[in-house]
Amino acid sequence: MKLRLYIGGLVAFSVLFSSCGKDSEKGESFEPHTYNVSGKVEKGPFVSGSTITIQPMDSKLQVRGDFYSSTIQDDMGNFSFGSKLFEAPYAELTANGYFFNEVEGELSSGTLSLRALVDLSDKTTVNVNVLTHLKYQRVQRLVEGGMSFKEANTQAQKELFTAFGLQRYEDKDASSFSIIGGTDESAVLIAISSLLIVDRSEAALTEYLAKLCKEFGDNGAFTESTRQQMKEDRNALAGQLSAVRNHVIDRYEEIGLPVEVKELAYFFDWDNDGVAGNETLQEGQTVTLETTELQVPNQGGNYTIKITSPVPVYLEPLISEDDESYPPLISEDYFSTDIYEGLVDASVSLEKSLENNVLTINVSPLNSRTSKEASVKVYDCMGNEVGEVKIAQEGNPDMPLPKLGESGKTVVASFALELAKAFSQWSLMEQYYHYH
Repeated sequence: MKLRLYIGGLVAFSVLFSSCGKDSEKGESFEPHTYNVSGKVEKGPFVSGSTITIQPMDSKLQVRGDFYSSTIQDDMGNFSFGSKLFEAPYAELTANGYFFNEVEGELSSGTLSLRALVDLSDKTTVNVNVLTHLKYQRVQRLVEGGMSFKEANTQAQKELFTAFGLQRYEDKDASSFSIIGGTDESAVLIAISSLLIVDRSEAALTEYLAKLCKEFGDNGAFTESTRQQMKEDRNALAGQLSAVRNHVIDRYEEIGLPVEVKELAYFFDWDNDGVAGNETLQEGQTVTLETTELQVPNQGGNYTIKITSPVPVYLEPLISEDDESYPPLISEDYFSTDIYEGLVDASVSLEKSLENNVLTINVSPLNSRTSKEASVKVYDCMGNEVGEVKIAQEGNPDMPLPKLGESGKTVVASFALELAKAFSQWSLMEQYYHYH
């Protein structure tokens, strides 16, 4: 009996001892290890003095051990915790502070918190950004559902990047993305960061991020209403992308680090087909219009033109900077229609629409004695002209010549009066010289 108790106790002790240094839930073996964790916090970059903490966790993402805190070292968002002992390689990083708003081109007036979940055994240089923040809750949910951290992180990466049409970047962990890299991944981070903050205050951004994180955490996707909101935000951001790019470049130049930023428009899914950056012509691709010239009679007409294109085409560029408006060189009042009765705008008047790659042009009758020309241009979403239809509309030589209107008569009468006065003065002067 004593022998059985001794053996049983020995077995229990052996099991207990063998569990030390392991994650009991997953059966993974961990040896305490010292990690020197550093990286960047970027929305835009968090500014010097912002705070960041790191919390060790086990493979079930349960808190394990004490947390460490540090501060952002400079205005580029750099941080370092120095050498710290971790019982397991998993950790949560949480940063809070002011940041550079890349859309407005200025420092934020409020603070923002961003988080990241990482496996330090893969790397000790980890970045905290909006992408790591968006997938945070999703990784948690998947681990709670029985996945390993690696499996959960891989799936969350794929789901998140797919949600933005950027699945070609899913194999590179979001915690390795940095604004300063000058790479496609850098542009991805700037593009998504800009999309989330456009037309939002810091408080509104915090609220919006909480909503996105919950939706994505629960389902690995965003709801239809959120996707629609993102489309509206994307369109609102479209005309500001060059400014955003310049703001980032100028900010880093100001703090002493020249950076390159790729054209941001290539990192949005403008045509909503689930893939970003496939909306412009590649080498060897062309757009073909069924016809490029229309001869239109004076009375006008309706025309449909089929367009064959490997990319979506538009009648107006989706991305264009606002043009400055200048006053006309000659006042429109100069051509007021009450000077001449029957004088109207003698340009080609038309309506145009484009749907399912069919261009429809409705040309109105032309009120002109002579022929006039116009054109309809077709663009890709980037504002590149990819096609044009030239329109020549016949004039109507039988149109009556315009007559003076009431204003015209007043102008002519006034001119005639001034002319008569001038003639009278000339006549008096001629007589004076004749007699002297």
